[in-house]
Amino acid sequence: KRFYISKNKISGTLPLSLLNHRLIQEFYLHKNRFEGSIPNFSQMILLRELSISENSFYGHIENKIHNKFLKYFFCHDNQLSGSIPKFSQNNISQISLILHF
Repeated sequence: KRFYISKNKISGTLPLSLLNHRLIQEFYLHKNRFEGSIPNFSQMILLRELSISENSFYGHIENKIHNKFLKYFFCHDNQLSGSIPKFSQNNISQISLILHF
């Protein structure tokens, strides 16, 4: 299952009900205007690809992403803080990490 709403200039907070879809494997939200605290994606148990880049999410990232199937994670151009989650068990193929000062 896939969920793509990228590049639509959607603004506001991300509806938490979207995170209840546990069988989604690809979740793409990049290039919108979502704002608010980074959601907890851990309940999306089959998530393989996650892109939240180029929004206005903020907060600590450590405890928000614990998905054992996650292979791609893109998060640049937000206001995230904290340590990068440990992905060693997840066989991460690609992590997009861009730091702006």
